[in-house]
This record gives sequence, C-alpha cells and structure tokens, in this order.
Amino acid sequence: MSTKDFIVEPRYRRAAERGDANPQYNPGVMLTFGQGVDPHYEDAFICCRKSVNQKHAAAQYYVGSDFCDRRKD
Repeated sequence: MSTKDFIVEPRYRRAAERGDANPQYNPGVMLTFGQGVDPHYEDAFICCRKSVNQKHAAAQYYVGSDFCDRRKD
C-alpha cells in the first residue's frame, strides 16, 4: 500500500513523494483510526515508518508505542 492510495490533493501527494514527513505520516493516522478509510494497522505502521526515518516525532512515538504494545501480546 502506498501513500498515493490515500492522498487526493495533488500538492499533498507531491510533497509525500518528495519525502515530506507530514504527508507520509498522515495516511498512517488515517489508517490507524479509520478516518475516511477502513482501519488497517499494518499499512498504518508502514506509512508511519517512512516518517520515522526523517525524525518525525509523532511518527516515532506511534511506531515505538506500537512496538511496545506488540511485545505485551
């Protein structure tokens, strides 16, 4: 699943493709909470991971908390 599957606004899509962390992270939030799409946690994690590589603080928190939650299972 790619970021372009969730982004309709062309400027937003171009920003994500250029590597802007926010447009890469936001689809992950949408997928996590089912905002405009069906929830899908694995794809949300993939989207957020792209932003983590760019030091996006909210994405780092999301990925870290998801890792901790999975270790509890």
